[in-house]
Amino acid sequence: MHWKFFELRSRTLHCCRDDFIEGNPIRQVDMVRITRVHTGGGDGGETSLLDGERVGKDHHRVAFYGTIDEVNSQVGAVRMELNRIEKIAPDGGQKTNLIRAAELANKRLGIIQQELFDIGGECSCAPEKIPKIMGLISEQQCDRLVEEMNEWIEDLEPLESFIIPTGSPP
Repeated sequence: MHWKFFELRSRTLHCCRDDFIEGNPIRQVDMVRITRVHTGGGDGGETSLLDGERVGKDHHRVAFYGTIDEVNSQVGAVRMELNRIEKIAPDGGQKTNLIRAAELANKRLGIIQQELFDIGGECSCAPEKIPKIMGLISEQQCDRLVEEMNEWIEDLEPLESFIIPTGSPP
């Protein structure tokens, strides 16, 4: 097992260890302790990128990693709903297959959330300015995601049209 610590501008950003789950390499990341929620840079319509460069809040990188954050939030909402699934059938028995599928989906979505967070970090500065010690999303991780999507699609009924998302109240 191998630990990496990312130190940027005198504060630890995060640490992770390379590991394997189900034969797939993943990065398990310890929780980050945030000691302050502001940068002290004021708000003149600018923000700092990972490398310290100041840019407008309408900069394409800020918009892009903001969108990644929004996707990550939606994945988090899905995980929350997976944990709220009724586990007991009307006959009193457990919904074993549903529980197993929800647990697997929750586990895989947790990995995807961390990878989305890492991608946001990668996108928060120019490629030539990414710190060498910063772990980047690998082609192997992308291949794993494609394989997982294909696995889930195999279990679905064929789609004959697009589904319009509407939702329903709880």
